[in-house]
Amino acid sequence: MHLKENPQLKSNKIVDIIGSNIFMISLLFTYALIVAGATIFEKNFDTISTKHLIYTSWWFILLQMLMVVNFVVVAQKRKLVSQKKWGALLLHYGFAVILLGALTTHYLGSESILSVREGESNNISLSSNTYIHIEVNYNNKKESVTDVALYGDAVKADFAYTFGIDGGEPIHINFLGHEKAHSSSDVISIELLRGDNREVVSIEGGQYQFKPKTVIYIDGIEVSMQYGSRPVELPFNIELIDFKLDRYPGSASPSSYSSDVNITYNGETIRRDIYMNNIAYIGSYRVYQTSYDRDEKGTILTVNEDLAGTIISYIGYLMMALGFMLSIFHKNSRFSILKRRLSEISAVVVFIVAIGLNTATAQTTTKEVISQSELSRTIAPKEVSDKFAKLMIQNPNGRVEPIGSYATKILLKIHRERSYNGIDANQVLLALVTHQYEWSRIPLIYINNEQLCRELGVKGKYISFADLFDSNDTYLIQDKVEKLHAKNQRDQNKYDKEILKLDERVNILYSLFNGEMLSIYPIKGDKNNKWLSMGDPLSLFSDKRDSLLSEKMIPWIAMELNNNNIEKAKELIGMISVFQKAKATPKNIIPDNKIKAELFYNSIPIFKIPALAYLSLGALLLIIMLTNLLRAKDIKRSKIFVAAISTLLVAFWLWHTFGIGLRWYISGRAPWTSSYESMIYVGWSSLLLGIYFIRKSPVALAISALMAGAIMMISQLNLLDPEITPLVPVLKSYWLMFHVASITASYGFFGVAALIGIAVMIIIASSAKGAHKSKIEELTIINEMAIIIGLILLSIGIFIGAVWANESWGRYWGWDPKESWALITMIIYALLIHLRFIPSCRGKFMFNMLSVYAFYTVLMTFFGVNYYLSGMHSYGNVDGIAPVVLITPTVCVIILTLLAYRKSDK
Repeated sequence: MHLKENPQLKSNKIVDIIGSNIFMISLLFTYALIVAGATIFEKNFDTISTKHLIYTSWWFILLQMLMVVNFVVVAQKRKLVSQKKWGALLLHYGFAVILLGALTTHYLGSESILSVREGESNNISLSSNTYIHIEVNYNNKKESVTDVALYGDAVKADFAYTFGIDGGEPIHINFLGHEKAHSSSDVISIELLRGDNREVVSIEGGQYQFKPKTVIYIDGIEVSMQYGSRPVELPFNIELIDFKLDRYPGSASPSSYSSDVNITYNGETIRRDIYMNNIAYIGSYRVYQTSYDRDEKGTILTVNEDLAGTIISYIGYLMMALGFMLSIFHKNSRFSILKRRLSEISAVVVFIVAIGLNTATAQTTTKEVISQSELSRTIAPKEVSDKFAKLMIQNPNGRVEPIGSYATKILLKIHRERSYNGIDANQVLLALVTHQYEWSRIPLIYINNEQLCRELGVKGKYISFADLFDSNDTYLIQDKVEKLHAKNQRDQNKYDKEILKLDERVNILYSLFNGEMLSIYPIKGDKNNKWLSMGDPLSLFSDKRDSLLSEKMIPWIAMELNNNNIEKAKELIGMISVFQKAKATPKNIIPDNKIKAELFYNSIPIFKIPALAYLSLGALLLIIMLTNLLRAKDIKRSKIFVAAISTLLVAFWLWHTFGIGLRWYISGRAPWTSSYESMIYVGWSSLLLGIYFIRKSPVALAISALMAGAIMMISQLNLLDPEITPLVPVLKSYWLMFHVASITASYGFFGVAALIGIAVMIIIASSAKGAHKSKIEELTIINEMAIIIGLILLSIGIFIGAVWANESWGRYWGWDPKESWALITMIIYALLIHLRFIPSCRGKFMFNMLSVYAFYTVLMTFFGVNYYLSGMHSYGNVDGIAPVVLITPTVCVIILTLLAYRKSDK
């Protein structure tokens, strides 16, 4: 007797596998690994190859569709509807809808480039894909073939075609090779065979190029070939009335650019102004400002048609947003359950954390060639230098700022300190432009390489300008610099880079000594709002009186200072101030209140104060907790200390908040667009998490303070550039504030979670099995809550960024390395939250341990992408932070993991 297999049972088994938690976690982890590998692949090859072989491949799309099915089935199996887990339900379905939107975009969406010159109109765009088109003409017949032809370092798109010729030998056409012709064009080599006849032809083309057909005859038969983008006829016509480009004052960097156009569609003509972050909607099409012709007489627009994919994706984003809100506020959400459990725990969490902060700065001075009395005679009194600091200056980036800000940046660049032997930056800058000879002999230039110091005979880390030239005025490192400029940047080592940095510092000093790099004289009526220094060509001034003033004023001030005529020197500086306000355009004149605010901002270490406070107070709070643990009871006095420290931490956090607000006021934009600003903001958000738990767990506040302090101290170590800089055009959007703020804040929460994970492992490793269960549970709950908040912030930031990208570039996802690693980080932390559904991974040790290792994805996203990879998001590259600094902490974490694992409750 044979039993027939029940099809229903077989079907249920398949559903059980697809809807299992293990399958979900395996899919997500595999997906994250593939995306991570793709970013490394792109680094070693190119974007075209990466997209063709991975992101748009059939197997990667299949993997995403499996994820869609899995999310839906998991939501059904967990009975999220009957349990009223509305947040989780919307999150699962929302993510599935987003992936379906991406699939719709891939198959139904289109993108092309439209170029229009001023006074002309056009309705023919060029496709983003490249094609090979071959046409054979014989006996009044035509045969043709058109195929997508993508070429990269790892993909060659080989082809071979055969055209049958009636009553004769066929023509065989084969791909031979591909190479770059120049920056904008490619060349493919094609072989044509017919019988014994052979022809080889090279065809030039490439993306967004449509060149004339290449015609060749083989055995009397005409063959025409084209390689490049395909013309796309649009249902509308665009006429460019005027292209406008604004630059930052005195700079070649674009501030904004826009196209004033007439759009004719369905018999109607409308006037539109298209610019970055301001698009034109035409039926189902969207038109974006992308670039412009070099002569600034033509515009380049992106034309995107993806109505269905955009609508589906936006629905998914909305579902995710509602899901996140319910995940925090709904009474049945995981976050609300954890919050209730935390309120039920009354234990005081204490643990032993060894913290060492050893900051040592050493400065070895070389023997100065001028005496102290000679040096002191070059220094202007504070009342003069302070008035000098209030003058406006246009920096090389085009930003108009107080000289006080500029002087600090110059001294940091040259000397790596904010002052020189007690002489403040304003006094140093004024001395550099008034007493060039004396200051050329002062060891002011910083060198950060022992080998280079030995070669130049420097004892310590500072050398004077004069010591870099021999008796024949030969620049000592000239040969080295010339060789390095001819050397590939990838091949430059640390020694090479330090030579280039030294050369940059020398050039800055040389420019200042020659009256350059002090652009304090605006040119009245200049269309580019350029400001000049006294060393610039006087012919640039339209008024000869202006040129005379610019040439004579600084030497005049120097003369009055030498004669100790302080009031006259101050009067001359006042004359420059009057000149600036009379000649500069109104938008470049800084209000007095803003000048005072910026000088105040520069006068004190506004972010170093909370950094030191966070570290010291956080460490003190932990010591108090340790004392309570050793005494095995809660002492009333310690509660008073805890309350006092908590109050101080909140006070310094408010000072930190004031500093961020002050920088916002000075810059006129949200202050989290550069690496330095991001670190400041991450530190702020880290302590915000501790303040959230201030009443429930003082230890969470202590850990948050230590995390915030460590991050803030990194930002103060001259590794990151604190300069306030102008934004590139694409960043001038209201989306920026929400996108960057949300993502960057999540890094602070993940950082605190990692530190809590380390704390829990320390407790486990240093205690007997089963000891301090309540303390471990309290910290684990806080850890999970921190990760949930961080995950929500990161996800919202990614989705806001996707919408912003869609409004700016016509696509909401481009697999840029920064985008990819943000997605990887989101997936890894989502996996961490879902591990509780797998029985073998529910332990508190496992969760806390993985929260530490998950933080490495944050480090890769925030630092690693800028250090190793490149892409559209590398606006604030981190210079000087090498991955080698992570080796020692990583080894310590691994050792701690092994020790904690031995004593953990498996």
